[in-house]
Amino acid sequence: MSNYSENQMINDPNHVWSKIIAFIKPGSEVLDIGCSSGNLGTVLIEQKHCTVDGVEPEPEDARQAATHLRKVWQLSIEDPAAVKQIGRQYDVLVFADVLEHLLDPVKTLQAVKVLVKPGGQVVFSLPNMAHVSVRLSLLQGNFDYTETGLLDKTHLHFYDVNHVKEMFTSAGLSIEKLDASSYQYPKRVLASKLEDLGFKALDKGLELLSEPDAASFQYVGYAAYSKQPAAADLKPTTPVIQKDMEGLLDKISERDKTIQKLNTDMNGLHTELGRLQTELQQLVNSKTFRAAQAITSPYRAAHKSLKNVRRKG
Repeated sequence: MSNYSENQMINDPNHVWSKIIAFIKPGSEVLDIGCSSGNLGTVLIEQKHCTVDGVEPEPEDARQAATHLRKVWQLSIEDPAAVKQIGRQYDVLVFADVLEHLLDPVKTLQAVKVLVKPGGQVVFSLPNMAHVSVRLSLLQGNFDYTETGLLDKTHLHFYDVNHVKEMFTSAGLSIEKLDASSYQYPKRVLASKLEDLGFKALDKGLELLSEPDAASFQYVGYAAYSKQPAAADLKPTTPVIQKDMEGLLDKISERDKTIQKLNTDMNGLHTELGRLQTELQQLVNSKTFRAAQAITSPYRAAHKSLKNVRRKG
């Protein structure tokens, strides 16, 4: 059995399974991908009267799940033949803490699109690598893998909220609801932990470690495959791009002309400055300037003496 076969429903609205179950409409036909021993599917059957099938690569878990669910395929959803073997469509696909274990989650999300009925959903949960517990651990210089949890040693990918959105967008899905299972540290606890590490607990730092993304332990939500417009609805983009490019080239040409004019003006200013410096030097070296200096020298000395007398008086 896997490390996840004993996972159970907890009667807590903040628990990730509670949020997943709340997203799924009663009576839905559900494919639980990575269903483990079938415990989540069992809750969907009992509480939401859903019809649930499962996909599970671990043999013992798959056999256990088959005693609860309608049908279970013992295979990896990343197997190229998986989609063909399943061969039917569902109202909901569930990836509950599964995508982070896959080699290529984007490719898998793209591949399973054919298993979703029109208007169907992909419900998911993902661990948040930016949770405050991980941030504090990294401040201590630790990144210790665990058997389960945020730092599960079998995780192949790590996500924060931006990477969650990026993954679904890259796979051609639009996230319609994004929630979180939150576990927040009180600010007094954060202050104590920071001070133990030698950091001063400033208000700004405490706010950063208390923000919603830091408190989110797991992200949970649902997404739908983006609708592609029909060919008749597609607007021709080439003329628009060409027009924009021509406008951009015109602006570049105008900029180059401005730069060339500024360079010409700058060269002229350098020439004029050189001419004025030469004239000034010639004036300083001229007999007229020296004669003027000699004539005014007594007056400058008298003026200086007068100032000294006035200062002493």
